[in-house]
Amino acid sequence: MFSFQSGCPIGWYAIANSCYMVSNGAMNTATAIVRCRDEGGFLAVVTSAAERDAIRSVLLSVNDLYVNIDGSDAELEGTWKTQTGETMQNLPWQVGPGATWSEPDGGTSENCLTMDTNQFADIRCDYVTSGALCELQLV
Repeated sequence: MFSFQSGCPIGWYAIANSCYMVSNGAMNTATAIVRCRDEGGFLAVVTSAAERDAIRSVLLSVNDLYVNIDGSDAELEGTWKTQTGETMQNLPWQVGPGATWSEPDGGTSENCLTMDTNQFADIRCDYVTSGALCELQLV
């Protein structure tokens, strides 16, 4: 289980060895990447159920948003990779009974990731969500 720690800039939430911030505003994946870089971080990489569940509490505290997160399977359908090219294994797609559909469901037309308080979803990379989840690693 992840715990909240101090050491993050104001407006960022500390979870394990990273800080997370929700950057609000309508944006697609490309805009989300730039927004997180402008904030001094990167589009969040969420790779475990424990990390997802900790971040879920952050999303609940800022109005239950759909946010862009890092991950794409544009290169090879079903093989999710980060912006840096790392393969993402065993993505935690659904939280539980609150999930309303089975993901991933978009085939080759939906190659980017989003997250809300119930689950991950694959989306078109040009789809506009309500924000971006930015990450900054604690040193």
